[in-house]
Parts: sequence; structure tokens; C-alpha cells
Amino acid sequence: MRLLFIRHAEPDYSTDSLTEKGRREAALLAKTAPSLRMDHCFVSPLGRAQETAAYCLEAVGKTAVTLDWLEEFDAPVDLNRTPELLAAYPNVKPEAVPPSGLPAENGKEAGNPRTGGSVLISSGSNAQGSPYGEAGERTQSVQPGKYRPRRPWDVGQIYYAEHPELMDPFRWRESEIYLKSKMPSRYDEVVSAFDALLASYGYVHENGLYRVERESRETLVFFCHFGVTCVLLSALWNTSPFFLWQNLAMLPSSVTELATEERVQGAALFRAQRIGDLSHLYAGNEPASFACRFCEVYSDFSVETGRH
Repeated sequence: MRLLFIRHAEPDYSTDSLTEKGRREAALLAKTAPSLRMDHCFVSPLGRAQETAAYCLEAVGKTAVTLDWLEEFDAPVDLNRTPELLAAYPNVKPEAVPPSGLPAENGKEAGNPRTGGSVLISSGSNAQGSPYGEAGERTQSVQPGKYRPRRPWDVGQIYYAEHPELMDPFRWRESEIYLKSKMPSRYDEVVSAFDALLASYGYVHENGLYRVERESRETLVFFCHFGVTCVLLSALWNTSPFFLWQNLAMLPSSVTELATEERVQGAALFRAQRIGDLSHLYAGNEPASFACRFCEVYSDFSVETGRH
């Protein structure tokens, strides 16, 4: 069995769609779609993933099943309730909070089905001029004075160095970031849904491997997001999602491919053949998007490459 994780093309977070560049990226990706062997396709409910998928699906004459658990992984840390975690988020300062409509416990703005309820509030814009925060959250100028909810993968390098449990395949579940966010329930919810899907195709997650109930050469394609892809990879590889969030940068429209290996009959693992592949962009002379990266050197805080 093969798995393809395709990140949405460059997003316009203010409309939960693609930028003009993102549409060029999606069109170039679609040119490769016939060679991807897209047997069964699944897509996040968020607009940027849906739009990216539409290009490929049209190219091969297929449809996709929308799965709510494929939306971007949302398990916010509320720094207003856990100020002891401020050290994990460098350069974070109190920002804006809405006068109403943002429940403090989950950081979701009410009444926004377009983004699946994962829209967060802050003031101003990010370094790229987007009215979204660094993880793609919609911003809104309102009353200042509170920390906006933070995504668990926005943790700074120094905090990682001081908390090696985040990188441990088992002890990451003992970390403060995990326990004091919404991760305990959300992570297991997403992974359980993913495991159930793989089991329906004959691969049952068991004792750190996948028991093969029936062999398959089919390809499952997931059009989704960086954060949730790392969660799914952590489940496949029995490792910490923090390790992947910190060390991988799968850029917009990139393709990550895994295939099963069954060296002993009935026991399979999923091994990566490519991670964050952008060869379709290189073939079309389209530069990679900077989205999801941070500045290469700290002094370079420009519109194109500037994000601390």
C-alpha cells in the first residue's frame, strides 16, 4: 500500500483559499497527478486543501471524500491560563482578544464553519503581510491585553533543548505542552480515525507495526496540512509529533510518499520514499513558497523570508 500526503498549495488565509501563486502551484501539481496512481482520495474540509485537491482530481477524473479529522491540527495552548509555558514561545507578547465570541478554553472563534472552528484571534499581521498569525489564524483588531492561543508546534528551539522529553518517542506525552494543551484528546481522536481508515483497507495498527489482514497495492491520497500530516506520520512511525513539527518543513503543494514494506509475512511498516517533494514546481520554474518556514538568519526579517 502507498500513502501520499499532499499539503495544500500556497494559501490566502484571509479567505481560506489559494493565492495566485498557490493556484500556479496546484496547476503544476495536477500535471503530475496521472503518474501518482491516485486510487482513493481524501481531503480536509478547509478551503485551501479543497481547492488544491480540485486541480488534481479534475486531471484524473476522480472525486475525494472529505474527512473532518484531516483539517489542520488544532490543540491550542492557552498562555493566559498557563503562564508557566511562556518560555516555550519566544517573542510572544500579549495581543488582542475579542470582546465576545472567543471561548477562552479552546481559542476558537464561534460561528466560523469555513475553517472548521480553528480560527484564532490576534491583532496586526504576520511578517508576510497576512492578516493571519504564523500558523494561519485569522486576525482581528479588538481590545489588547491577552495572549492568543498558540499551536503546540510553535515551540522555540531553546525550549526544545531544555525539554528533551518532547523528542522522546514515549515521554512526549508527559510534557507540559502536551498535558496543558488540547492535545490529549485531539491527538488520539485524529490517530484513531486514521488507524480505522487503514484497517478498512486491511492494515491494522498493532504492537507498533501493521498487521496485514489483506495485501493491497492501492494508493491512498490525503490532501491536507503540515501540522496534521506530522501527527499522522508520528502515528505511522511511533514517534513524537514534536520531533516532526520541529525538524520537518513540508512546503505548500509538496508531496510526501510512503509505502509498506513486508519483510515478514503479515507484518508491515510504512517507509518514506520522499518527504516534501517539490519537483513539480522545479519542472515549471516556480519557486517554492516560504509558508511554514522561519527566517534563515535572525537578522533577515523581510516580507519574503522574515518570521521569527
